Amino acid sequence: MPLADQLGELAVLRDEGKIRHIGISKVTAAQVEAAREITPIAAVQNKFNQLEGDRGVLDYCTEQGLAFVPYAPLGAGTLARGGGATGAITWLLSQSPAVLPIPGTTSIDHLHSNLAAVTRRSE
Repeated sequence: MPLADQLGELAVLRDEGKIRHIGISKVTAAQVEAAREITPIAAVQNKFNQLEGDRGVLDYCTEQGLAFVPYAPLGAGTLARGGGATGAITWLLSQSPAVLPIPGTTSIDHLHSNLAAVTRRSE
């Protein structure tokens, strides 16, 4: 389905007050620009971590004031091995003020590790 049709429908829902903001996922910087020609975009969600991801999309979002939501911030667990989860999240947070990582967690210990990254960044 063409991007204009997809985003056009979301814009209608926003105009009707049924949704407040529109986000897009798995896109290039050029695709974000194209989407913004159709409707305002609030957030971009792409895979991004120390091992993989398109830095250009993050830089574009930072420059344009868009939220950047990296999924798989721990590289599907690879970066969490050996207690590296906090460092990986801290690294992500240091890349841009636009970054809002969404690490998953399977235990309370992982949750505490994720929360420690935010505390560490703010020090």
